[in-house]
Amino acid sequence: MNIEADEISENDRKYKVLIVDDNNDMRDYLADLLNEFDIYRPCDGQDAIRTLKMFKKLPNLILSMGCIK
Repeated sequence: MNIEADEISENDRKYKVLIVDDNNDMRDYLADLLNEFDIYRPCDGQDAIRTLKMFKKLPNLILSMGCIK
């Protein structure tokens, strides 16, 4: 059995969550709450767009704070 292949398969089954917030503490807090998922934490809208471009398909959930500067 190939351990690396199993790890990749397991990661593919995890939900992907994108947390967009300019407040690093809030991103960390939300990431801690959602630690069972694959978390991506861009710090602003432009970084979020760059992050989204690396996905083959959209994340399962996008959390975006309303007052991003």
